[in-house]
Amino acid sequence: MIGNFNTEFWPVVYLKVDNTIEITDEIFDEYKKKYLSLLVSCKRLGDKIALIFDLNNYKNIENIPVKYIMKQVQFNKEIYKFNKEYLRGICILCKSKTFKNILNMYFAFSKPAAPFKLCRSNEKANIFLQDKCRLNFDVSIFNKNDTLAIDVEEEEEENEHSNVYEEENDNNNDLLSDIENFAIAINN
Repeated sequence: MIGNFNTEFWPVVYLKVDNTIEITDEIFDEYKKKYLSLLVSCKRLGDKIALIFDLNNYKNIENIPVKYIMKQVQFNKEIYKFNKEYLRGICILCKSKTFKNILNMYFAFSKPAAPFKLCRSNEKANIFLQDKCRLNFDVSIFNKNDTLAIDVEEEEEENEHSNVYEEENDNNNDLLSDIENFAIAINN
């Protein structure tokens, strides 16, 4: 998996990209499923989320195949209306100038469904969350405790806003049905 979505501070959702991962089709598909499950959670809760993608530790920045950038563009086009409905904003933490250039190229191909900001610091991310997402939140909380960003799945069982994919088997069947319905809506 690319990383775990941390939902502990809902409606702020944090994804720290695993610095050792090499993206493959299987990993990208797993990421899409988990992202769709977040949208299903938003629908069920009647809420919008602010996404924080932390790319600062990703080591293979120069080696990201264009194939996966284009797959992400296509995925965003397919789920645009759902992102528009369930996203408050997207904040991307990235200190690498090279990767920021890649992201700027990406956003030239893919119109964002919500306000977005490429940030080099937590302070700029905090300002974005307050100004554009109307959330008073300190992004640095995710860096204070490494277990928050690394192994969130164990903590999600206690979280009332945990992702649906961690619930009991009965709810997993509902989730699969909802994801299939999203996929059908995307393809129509």
